[in-house]
Amino acid sequence: MKFYHFLFLLILMSITIVVGQNMCNIERDMEYATTGDVKGMADKDTLKDTIGETDDRMMPELMDEAMSHLGKRYSYGGKGPKTFDCSGFTSYVFRQLYGTEIGHSSSEQYARHSPIKRSDMQPGDLVFFTSPRSGRQVGHVGIVVDYDTSTTDFRFIHASINEGIKISKSTDYYYDRRFVGVRRVSDTLSIAMVGDIMMGTTFPSMMLPDNEGADLFKDASPLLVDADLAVGNLEGVLCDGGKSTKGTGPNSYAFRTPTSYAPLLKQAGFDYLGQANNHANDFGKEGIESTERCLSEQGILFSGIEGRTESAVIERKGKKIGLCAFGHNSYTLKHVEMETVGRIVDNLAKECDIVVVSVHGGAEGRTQSHLPMGSETFLGENRGSLRELAHFCVEHGADVIYGHGPHVVRCLEVYKGRFIAYSLGNFCTPYNVSLTGISGYAPLIEIEIDSQGRFLSGQIHPMIQERGIGPRHDKTGRVVQQIKQLSDEDVPQSEAVVWPDGQIRMK
Repeated sequence: MKFYHFLFLLILMSITIVVGQNMCNIERDMEYATTGDVKGMADKDTLKDTIGETDDRMMPELMDEAMSHLGKRYSYGGKGPKTFDCSGFTSYVFRQLYGTEIGHSSSEQYARHSPIKRSDMQPGDLVFFTSPRSGRQVGHVGIVVDYDTSTTDFRFIHASINEGIKISKSTDYYYDRRFVGVRRVSDTLSIAMVGDIMMGTTFPSMMLPDNEGADLFKDASPLLVDADLAVGNLEGVLCDGGKSTKGTGPNSYAFRTPTSYAPLLKQAGFDYLGQANNHANDFGKEGIESTERCLSEQGILFSGIEGRTESAVIERKGKKIGLCAFGHNSYTLKHVEMETVGRIVDNLAKECDIVVVSVHGGAEGRTQSHLPMGSETFLGENRGSLRELAHFCVEHGADVIYGHGPHVVRCLEVYKGRFIAYSLGNFCTPYNVSLTGISGYAPLIEIEIDSQGRFLSGQIHPMIQERGIGPRHDKTGRVVQQIKQLSDEDVPQSEAVVWPDGQIRMK
């Protein structure tokens, strides 16, 4: 009997110890709730006192949203709202609060957003770490909660595999030795860009797609519409009459698209189309005026013809974006006239937050994929020194340059933080343009830039053309490999690199 009494007392003592420990844990967690200790949540007043001056956009709304998920469980691939992984948590917070897509993985978020010195971090910034799985690569992300300016130590809220959503200290040994860097989610802009567009022609014979062209952009439209700004090069005119300036022979390359096709451009998602190319004057002044009238009726901006519209300005997300276009023909704003280029780009840079430049130049054909040093000549014309021109535009304030003209793709470069596509080739040219081999490659490139115009990240969406069809998704990704190889060979000094999956990332 005494033995059973002793056993009962032993069990009772064990229960008391466990309960006591749990009460200590509860008291410790409650103490954290008022003192800001690492394993729980500080109250908002304590956080504000600790943080001091911060970005008004980030405090207190972002902290409120992030803190509301404390204690929720971790699950691999969890995107919320009940369970999260690390990048799912950060993505969810920014999407809920600002409708901003910041990237699907920690590595994508690290590549996409603006780098910040540790000494300049503030609450709301993203902090990145390696993980046991990622080796030396980014594998974990959290959101800065508060920051000590004297030591550069910080606390961050994140999704922990073992403990779910919690707050940790940068001084913890585990995180201190795995810290990679800081990124700031700024007000980004997405720009989708393509090359030559000529939806079909009625000259010298009727060559128009089925269904009155309604299916031409069906694969591209979701991407173009989703971007903040979509741009391209309109090769030819929108016109129902007029006399060709290029003759009437079977090999005449004069392009006249019916005016009834103009709404297709708007429905596809285009905001701006450059006119500075060697087909804008195919039907003289009548063709130019008809084209401009059609585009204006659709609310699509344009520029590039000398003596007419020099530039255009559009507003997106509170930012003024200036657009201009240069070509090599006598009737265009000529890119070989550097004084003209400098004047127009300078004026836009003074007036606008972001400047986008369209360039039609370079020699044509399947043998012209590489970007040469110096000037190019084709059919007796000076087609420009495109490398020099693009860098000149950047020096004068351009943020994005997209090229076309060679009818094949060329390399991509990031120069002084600014994005350059030297040629995007043909995009929607279903008739009277060669689509054989690499000439049929039709990439759609989408980039993210910050509010200052600096390149953050990009994606090549591989497409390919067939006669009479328009651009269609290409699962083989052949154009990605082509652009990657050309970029590696022709602009090895670029600040960005093309990945095999089409991502464009800063080095």
